[in-house]
Amino acid sequence: MNYGKLAKCVLVPVVGSSLVGIFATRNSKEIYDKLKKPAFAPPSWTFPVAWTSLYTIMGLLTLISFIK
Repeated sequence: MNYGKLAKCVLVPVVGSSLVGIFATRNSKEIYDKLKKPAFAPPSWTFPVAWTSLYTIMGLLTLISFIK
């Protein structure tokens, strides 16, 4: 396994989206907390976890497509 390609394929989307997320959502937690939400609404900490997981999976799938 080429660990350099793995690192690039996973780290580029995760780090890139993290940087964009930091700048794009500076005060979104306060805004989200003030919204009137239904009882089944997820807590605000679930969004970064979900997006990081999605971008990691996209990176792994990119690596798989490069291999094939």
